[in-house]
Amino acid sequence: MAFNEEVRYAQFVMGDHSSLDFGIQIKYPFTLSHPTMDVSAVSIPGHSGDLLSRNHRFNNFTQTINLYVRKPPGYDTWSRLAADINNWLIGDTYQLFYLSNLREWVLEAYLTQPLALEPQNDLEASGSITLNCKPYMKREDGLEFQSVNTALPIVNTEVEIAEPLFHIVGKGNIRLAVNGENYYFNNIEDEIYIDSEQEWIYRHKFDENLAMHAVFPNNNFPTFHPGDNSVFIFGNYSKFEYKANWRRLV
Repeated sequence: MAFNEEVRYAQFVMGDHSSLDFGIQIKYPFTLSHPTMDVSAVSIPGHSGDLLSRNHRFNNFTQTINLYVRKPPGYDTWSRLAADINNWLIGDTYQLFYLSNLREWVLEAYLTQPLALEPQNDLEASGSITLNCKPYMKREDGLEFQSVNTALPIVNTEVEIAEPLFHIVGKGNIRLAVNGENYYFNNIEDEIYIDSEQEWIYRHKFDENLAMHAVFPNNNFPTFHPGDNSVFIFGNYSKFEYKANWRRLV
């Protein structure tokens, strides 16, 4: 199996590197796994059939990716190559994992099974890696900050609720209105981040907690439901932007 542009292949990208940097391509056929709903079954004496209770979440899932590797120039041993690949992939946090055959969608995952190469000859090897993946994947166009145009609705074209990240540069008391719900931020010094996915409010760094400056309706964070979403801001501010975090189930 030759590694060239004429062969149908897929690559993946994580962090600063593509799998092609290490001579890696994904073996076909490639089958994407899927998450399961977190459901609790309760047995009741005298009642036939368990009662099911949805826990309002989906479980993480395991994804194994089989790889074909052609040793790139500069590597004299397979062990050196495998070590560099694992140094790139191994981490203790979720990473954005781009698979070229998923097009505009991105997995959030971390490596649970490092790569062990099985050389076929001096230039070619096979192997696999295993990822632990979040149940939702994100759309690439929702991962970058963009300015909020309050004159137009923000449109969620997906069927899943999105959990955006807002960034406001301003001072004093600010009110954010999303779909008719008001979110108040008091005594802001210079900026504030409102992270609906992580349910965290902070300044500058993730660990600078500003939750004491916020008052939310029913303690719920703002979300974008499918369809049109209205967003307004009131107060002394100079920048108002957001990451939409558009998502869908894997």
